[in-house]
Amino acid sequence: MTAADAGPMAPATSSPPIRATTPDVFGWFGWAWNKTFNSVLFGIILMVLLALYVAIGSGIPEVREAFEMNEMQFFNAWPMPTLAALLVVNLLTVSLNRIPFTLPRMGVWTIHLGIIVLIFGMTVYFSQKTEGLTLVRTGEQVNWYYDAHERALYLTAGKRKAEPIPLPDLPRFDPHEGAEWFADRGMGGLVPQVFAYDEATRTGRSTPLHDSPSISMDDGEPLYLDLVAFHPYAVVGNSYARGGGELTGIRMTLRASETGDERSQWLVAEQSEHLREDAASSKVATLNIRHLHRTDELTGELLASAAREAHEVSWRVGGEDPHTGGVSGTITIEPGERVALDDTGYELEAVAFLPGFPLFGNGEPVDAFELLVHPPADSPHGKTFRRYLLDERHSETDFVLGVEGAGPKGQRQETLVDETIHLHYDLADGLDLLPKPGEDERHTLLTKSDRAGFWHVVTRADQPTRLEDLPDGKLELAVNGQRRDPESGIVTPMTLDLDLERVDEVRHSPWVREVPSEQRDRDAAMAGTFQVVTIRARRGDWEQTVHVPFSQWIDQMAWQPAAFEVPGMAEPLRLQLGNTRKEIPARVRLDAFELVPYAGDFTKDSAMRDFRSLLTVDPRGGEPGGVT
Repeated sequence: MTAADAGPMAPATSSPPIRATTPDVFGWFGWAWNKTFNSVLFGIILMVLLALYVAIGSGIPEVREAFEMNEMQFFNAWPMPTLAALLVVNLLTVSLNRIPFTLPRMGVWTIHLGIIVLIFGMTVYFSQKTEGLTLVRTGEQVNWYYDAHERALYLTAGKRKAEPIPLPDLPRFDPHEGAEWFADRGMGGLVPQVFAYDEATRTGRSTPLHDSPSISMDDGEPLYLDLVAFHPYAVVGNSYARGGGELTGIRMTLRASETGDERSQWLVAEQSEHLREDAASSKVATLNIRHLHRTDELTGELLASAAREAHEVSWRVGGEDPHTGGVSGTITIEPGERVALDDTGYELEAVAFLPGFPLFGNGEPVDAFELLVHPPADSPHGKTFRRYLLDERHSETDFVLGVEGAGPKGQRQETLVDETIHLHYDLADGLDLLPKPGEDERHTLLTKSDRAGFWHVVTRADQPTRLEDLPDGKLELAVNGQRRDPESGIVTPMTLDLDLERVDEVRHSPWVREVPSEQRDRDAAMAGTFQVVTIRARRGDWEQTVHVPFSQWIDQMAWQPAAFEVPGMAEPLRLQLGNTRKEIPARVRLDAFELVPYAGDFTKDSAMRDFRSLLTVDPRGGEPGGVT
């Protein structure tokens, strides 16, 4: 058979062609690239998002506080640098692909490059920025500051300072409770350390408190500190009651005989037997009542002697050399006392101690001493005159008495009326026995564990020190107060009776109370002034809980009470929460602090003033090149 005989040929069957199904990756990438980094609209969206982020972080603090961030932390968090980086890539891409690099387009290129430089500067600024405060008094020099955001737990064991314990994960705005919550964040089982000398290596090293040879620990058992609660805005206090305790205190009862009103308060100077340097105090009108309880050899007689010798005056009469010429000496004198200066013919009469006396011109408060100088008849002035001295300053100001038209203190002189006599004043009041600004009298009550009753030391700014021994432990004082009529609002003077009584076996109960949000001060809340942490201290089978308040100037101000006695330790442990102390690469000295009246206000005593500080800033180590 031939092919022709076979008839028509049947169509051949075959499978359809296979097409590639691999996705076009570069096509999708190009589409996404053009819709984002190569898109002007995407750049505008990024700028709007950045503006919203900055506006929310700056204007709505509740948002950043919800994330436990302050303003600087909010601007340094990952969303802002991420948005900034995306915007930089977008600007570079759009500029290279869409804007010709020609002279007419240089303005656009300049704007885009300027935005990129601003973004780069902002990123570097917030990543490197640190904020804080330091307290510099006139004439002082510091080279550290307190970081505004990082906090640490500070400790002292007796007079020995332990190393600060950093608390980087401590909350700031929301309260938290529970030891487990804090332990999960590294704030449990904290071991206090001290910087001790290692004889083997002849270097200093951090040593656990219980291993330090300078701190007596009987058995070497470690001491641990656990954070168990944080209060962002709270107040701490102490409650006292009769019986069931081991403390000695003073029960104060203020009574208004005219109205029958009565109010009581406790003064308890110690929380353990070892806290013998602390004093509890309370201000009643213009009186300050202080309680000291000691177990050492201190007596009322020694206290009174310290108060009487607090004012030291160095004198020199005659001679041209201020150091070696003439006759010189040193005396201690108190208000109301008159002392002869050897056989020079000069006598000094102490008139008053002036705590916090505002300096003429700038109003700076300085402790001053007012004296009457009684010269011999053949002296240059020949008459009694008034002289004011400033504590630890070579400053003497004379007033001539009996000048017509002058004030009650006399007529102020620009120069000394008698150059023959020179005086220098030093105040030595380490036990705080003398009145402070705003106080007329300071009453110090000293109790002893082995002695009944108490000693009563009274100091006034214009009278000699007075000492009383009260074996029955009771004292009555009269306080000059005021009473406001509830209907008319008229204020009238009235005398209040203050009864003081020694009480033994006082029971102590510390407490902490959150302040309602509507009663909080916004600035104080932002500064963290009222932060409180609750610490559980444990050693072996012993443990104790203490509420630790915040101190803004941790190394420059007295700590608030937060102390307890640890079994096996010879000295009490004190705790305080504060901002982390950091060094600055310079030394800063405050040379002068001036209160400058506003322009147009010609009264020197006006409260409407500017504040001007004159600082000297020197590189660390005292190298040349300091900047003023």
